[in-house]
Amino acid sequence: MAKNNHSTVEERIRKGAEQASQTIATEAEQAGTAHDETLETIKKELAHKTVTLEEYTTTLKRLQAEFENYTKRVDKERKDYALYATENLIIKLLATLDSFEQALTNVKDENHKQGIQLLFDQVRSTLEREGLERIETLNKQFNTEEHEALLLKESEEPEHSIIEVLQTGYKLKEKVIRPAKVILSKQQQEKHSTNTPEQKNKHVGGN
Repeated sequence: MAKNNHSTVEERIRKGAEQASQTIATEAEQAGTAHDETLETIKKELAHKTVTLEEYTTTLKRLQAEFENYTKRVDKERKDYALYATENLIIKLLATLDSFEQALTNVKDENHKQGIQLLFDQVRSTLEREGLERIETLNKQFNTEEHEALLLKESEEPEHSIIEVLQTGYKLKEKVIRPAKVILSKQQQEKHSTNTPEQKNKHVGGN
């Protein structure tokens, strides 16, 4: 009887050990599964945050580029406006320079001419500091961007050379604001004699 009781106890212990082992295994498996699920969740969250960070970075770069373009555009518009205002003022003053040049040509009194020349040089120097520049003309080949031909005149100079300036042209910072009005050379026409060949021979032969 005691032997049977001893076997029953051992059986219970064995079954208890098996159940405990299964429980531990199940819990370990569940813990591992939970760990895997947690790790997968972390990976997904990390991937999502990475994508979000890239989107933010892209948006920030785009906004920065747009701001830089805006700054450049505003700066260019400001410079263009200042140049436009300066250009309009200088164009109006060109008539004053023309008047000085005409006065220097027409005034005969040397004292008056020196005074006019002094004023002319001062005004022109001030405008040159703002970027004004005379267009070279005499003995230059005609250039449609810088010159405006008003007349053709027979000359020994190469054809279409500028032989006379009617109005000085000007550039402002490399931009032509008034082309020079000029006279161009053209080939001289040969003078044809009205004598007949018989008359020419008669003059050569004497009587």
